Amino acid sequence: MPRYDEHQVKASHNSYSKQASLAEQLEGDPQVPGAVPCGGLELDLVQAEDRLEWQVAHRGPFDEADPAKRLLSDWLVELREWAEGHPDHEVVTIHLDLKNAPRGASHAEYAAGLDEYLTRAVGRDRIYGPADLIGGAPDLVRAGRAGGWPPVELMRGKLVFCLSGRPKRKQRYAEQLPRERLCFVDRSWARWDRPPPERGHWLFLNVLVTNRKPRWQDLGGFLSTRGFVVRGFNIVNADRWRQAKAEGIHFLSTDVLRDPDFTLSS
Repeated sequence: MPRYDEHQVKASHNSYSKQASLAEQLEGDPQVPGAVPCGGLELDLVQAEDRLEWQVAHRGPFDEADPAKRLLSDWLVELREWAEGHPDHEVVTIHLDLKNAPRGASHAEYAAGLDEYLTRAVGRDRIYGPADLIGGAPDLVRAGRAGGWPPVELMRGKLVFCLSGRPKRKQRYAEQLPRERLCFVDRSWARWDRPPPERGHWLFLNVLVTNRKPRWQDLGGFLSTRGFVVRGFNIVNADRWRQAKAEGIHFLSTDVLRDPDFTLSS
């Protein structure tokens, strides 16, 4: 029974921009080769300048008059309603990509406010976050490296949120009372090319996969070290898909949702 840091799923890149709804992406289509259920989603976030509110969009500014930019809470309610209809669903991981970081709230207010926002939208009982993983460990990295991630079978019905995007905002969020946080945070491969850390508060690695072959060998430490989770995004080439799958990338994030070459089967 694989742990969360051992499982591998197809994920949807920029999930909000697809013709298929979140529910359709999560359920897949058994009649269409390649339209397998997605175990990961991505929502890009633009924050309002004057409060802790977010719209889902690839770029700013925050604009309540723009009907194309739905509030994050709208998307989360859609996700919650799907989860309510599928109470035994496999764990779903949602990357929240922070596209801006307005000043205003303190780091502590931001962290608590975002967690409260997620709790109101989907319910605390559905979220598996740092507060659930850390246990008695000094930090998340040591909790993960010690084997703290549960088996995915025991995470049925759970949603995992991971903050991506703006590095300083993620870092400040993760440092604010980590035993209370509900979102994990990632580091970008473009910003981090060292061996896996032995302590700290980030366990997710985010890797851009282009048509040029990534340095797969440099990811080996993260893929073989217990606790770390690697997402490869922008996989739109079938060869890169096969390579990423073979290397053991945990989340294969792609815009190609209905293609027999983009499956997890052999």
